[in-house]
Amino acid sequence: MNKYSLEDLEAIRRLTHLYAYHIDHFEMEPLLALWTDDAVFDESGVGLRCSQGLDAIRNSFAEAFAVMDTVVHYTSNFLLLDCDGERARGTAYYLAEGVVKGGGTVHATGYYRDEYRKTVDGWRFRSREVFYFNPPDLGAYLAGANAL
Repeated sequence: MNKYSLEDLEAIRRLTHLYAYHIDHFEMEPLLALWTDDAVFDESGVGLRCSQGLDAIRNSFAEAFAVMDTVVHYTSNFLLLDCDGERARGTAYYLAEGVVKGGGTVHATGYYRDEYRKTVDGWRFRSREVFYFNPPDLGAYLAGANAL
């Protein structure tokens, strides 16, 4: 059942935008603050790892920050699928481009499938699954990650 306010809708949309902003600016602590303690960040749909819990999510982003020189995420087509005022599900499309420190680029297009939870600090990601529309070009990223 959809029981949410326009404030809930905008807060969840802002959460998805803050995710992209903090990744693109390599801001670890503000990025981690967007997640619940028991969150899951699942990138297995694009050939990467599934991270369960904040420590594992931190490690995943630490690797990305160590490998990437620059990155930009464009997020669009946000859709709140359902919400009961405490829990919600949604999706958004992304285009991610970046330059790897050791040379090469990354290009990926796809969508996120999200679960959100309302906490005392506001809406947070409970889970985010990453899928692609076209196979992503991650060769340079994987080479950089393997060199760590």
